[in-house]
Amino acid sequence: PILAIGLGFFGISLLWQAPLIARGKTRTVSAIAIVSALINLAADAALVPSMGEVGAAWGTFFCFAFMLVATIIAAKTVRV
Repeated sequence: PILAIGLGFFGISLLWQAPLIARGKTRTVSAIAIVSALINLAADAALVPSMGEVGAAWGTFFCFAFMLVATIIAAKTVRV
């Protein structure tokens, strides 16, 4: 269930990326993806040793939650 919710966040963030890509803000989209990946790596390094697979699911959840929030903020600040 944790991973499923995280993947839902990822899907919604893809919808919010469309206006950014349409306006040529691909660097912003890439930067958000890179920071999200780093968050996932850090969370996995911290959580997997103690929690195993559940820790990996939480790491992915945090990663995709950040991606969703950052993408929404970026999309709302882009000027038409």
